[in-house]
Amino acid sequence: MRIVLDTNVSISHLQEIHYRWRPALADPDDDFVLELAVAAGCRYIVTHNLRDFSRSNLWQQFQIWVAAANSVPIARLMVDALR
Repeated sequence: MRIVLDTNVSISHLQEIHYRWRPALADPDDDFVLELAVAAGCRYIVTHNLRDFSRSNLWQQFQIWVAAANSVPIARLMVDALR
């Protein structure tokens, strides 16, 4: 677990959001997550809150995959992030 946390810290940076995609999700309190993912050019949103994140809409509009936090091999996402 320490390796995962260290890797996250080493590739992290402050990301400003210049455009707001609101309303975009079923729960307006989650819109900031999508806005940050789009601004940062993320390919994945990993969350326990799948109910409020529509997989098909996010992929079609933003090319962002949404995955359940308990089903994604985190190591694969970390390797993907380093590419």
